[in-house]
Amino acid sequence: VEDECGDIPMVLVQNKIDLIERAAVLNEETEALARELKLRLYRTSVKENVNVDQVFRYVTDLFLSELQEMEEENASHPAPCHIVRGACHP
Repeated sequence: VEDECGDIPMVLVQNKIDLIERAAVLNEETEALARELKLRLYRTSVKENVNVDQVFRYVTDLFLSELQEMEEENASHPAPCHIVRGACHP
């Protein structure tokens, strides 16, 4: 994903936990993948509305945190500008 999309907020989601007894992937395999990829793992059920909101909140929090860091970095290193007819142009 990072090769195609860059450094974006990511999480691993195991869905349909209401059908976990019929899962093709064992819980241990899912946990191992989350550790390998260094991602937070959420087990969800859209049908039963389990952890769905938490996934979106977590990803949103990650995004906003990264955005704030970028804004703080940009504020501490303002882009050079040139005055042209009274206007500042980067």
